[in-house]
Amino acid sequence: MTLPKRIVHPNLLTALTNVFYNDLCTIQTYTAENLDSFGQPQPTFTDLHTDVPCAISTSATGADSPGGKEKNMDPMIYQIATHHFALAAYYTDVGPKDQVVANGVTYEILLAEVDSHASITRLWTRIVT
Repeated sequence: MTLPKRIVHPNLLTALTNVFYNDLCTIQTYTAENLDSFGQPQPTFTDLHTDVPCAISTSATGADSPGGKEKNMDPMIYQIATHHFALAAYYTDVGPKDQVVANGVTYEILLAEVDSHASITRLWTRIVT
């Protein structure tokens, strides 16, 4: 007996969108950086993907402790991710210079991961202050 290439039915993700992915977010891409009157960089972003179904959760350091999750970005650079996004789509064009906006809050994307079935995208983020 030959097993199908996909164990999960392809319409399952669509059926879960309204239940599991209960928020909508906008992914914005980094376009340019200008300097303000004090010479500080002011990055500019434009919408890349809008109305993306997503699920948002806080990153935790332990089983029940709030806080952040440390992500190794480079051999010498560590970032603390405060929130985790699961997107109900496969986006290979989203990266660390981009940001995501959900419920009026802007999050900096630290790391974008896609699954091996080309079905979902996970974002490790932190709130922009």
